[in-house]
Amino acid sequence: MGDCYQEAFGEFDPQGDHFFAAKLAVSVLAMEGRFDDLANLLTEGHAVGAVEGCPGWTIERRDSNVIKDVGGYDEWPKGKSYRAYVDPDEFSLAHPEVFLDAKVLNNYVEQVVIFYSRNEKSIPYSLLRVRALIASKNAVALSCRPQP
Repeated sequence: MGDCYQEAFGEFDPQGDHFFAAKLAVSVLAMEGRFDDLANLLTEGHAVGAVEGCPGWTIERRDSNVIKDVGGYDEWPKGKSYRAYVDPDEFSLAHPEVFLDAKVLNNYVEQVVIFYSRNEKSIPYSLLRVRALIASKNAVALSCRPQP
């Protein structure tokens, strides 16, 4: 994991990096070639709203049409679409739970996709799907910016 994580995010700092739980989950998904899971997670309204793996991490999406105080989302901060969690009994982190907005998670996914694309000889279709999702989200974000 060191190469993927360090090239995508820099220093491997589980105790100092507030967003380490999310970066860990995204890195492991990429290293395991679980790009379908990443694509599903990035797709608003997809039936797969959470993925998990070792060592005891989970990353889940809250769709924008979900009412805050329904179905366990009452603890989610406003504007946060994703929650990453690492079980402290499996891997000790200073911040085992973190909430992120879609822009931050998309950036992390983009960083591991860039690493994977540079370092693998064959690119699976599922990775192309993730790249297309990231590109479309970036294009929407750019088109929504106010013009000077």
